[in-house]
Amino acid sequence: MTKIKELAYIACCLILLGGCSTVKDKLITEKNKDTILEEIKDTRDLTVEEVRILMGRIFRVGMSNAFGKGKEDSFPVGKTIGEVIADERKSAAEAAKKEEEEKVRREKAAAEDEALRQNMRNSLSVTVYEKGFRDSDWQNGIYKDVITLKVAYENHSNKDIRGFKGTVVFNDLFGKLIAKSNLQEDEILPAGKAKKVALTIDYNQFLDTDTRLKTTELKNMNITWEPDTILFTDGTNISVHSSE
Repeated sequence: MTKIKELAYIACCLILLGGCSTVKDKLITEKNKDTILEEIKDTRDLTVEEVRILMGRIFRVGMSNAFGKGKEDSFPVGKTIGEVIADERKSAAEAAKKEEEEKVRREKAAAEDEALRQNMRNSLSVTVYEKGFRDSDWQNGIYKDVITLKVAYENHSNKDIRGFKGTVVFNDLFGKLIAKSNLQEDEILPAGKAKKVALTIDYNQFLDTDTRLKTTELKNMNITWEPDTILFTDGTNISVHSSE
């Protein structure tokens, strides 16, 4: 009799457990894979986050299939709704981890480049000390409007500089970019010496960068010298890509 009671108790438990199953336990089959979303849309067994996860999967798979990256079912056959949600959470966590690792690598590389650039600035300074504008004058053979710059170079190193290249960055006082200008010099600059040069930048009145560079006074700019490469006459160089 006791044995019968035990079996009856186990049977009741199984019935109760079966009655407690939720949408998450619903198995995706070949028959219901295309209609299961309609079947579960009104359920209260899923949280708002879980519904968002499922909708996100549908959108992602749909976009992937539309752009020919494969043929995947929105709801994979053989898994339950709960397993699909768990898999999506795992994939999202892995993607977030990978993105964070990539961000750390980018930030590290950027910091290393900036440290190297600062070392290069210690060897060579570039200072824009005057800015103007020159109108085109066809009668005198001047066919372009140009922004004029007067720039000072100074070699602070103990080696002669054979040449250098980089970028001059013009920002406003709040750090917003106004314009960038590439700079390249191939004349020797002896150690400890400085020189002044006159440069021009072609002006296009239809470009916002050019009009802002033309109209903003130097006193209202923060100008940064971002060197890329410095070549020395002894054959060595400093570069953000490689150094000797």
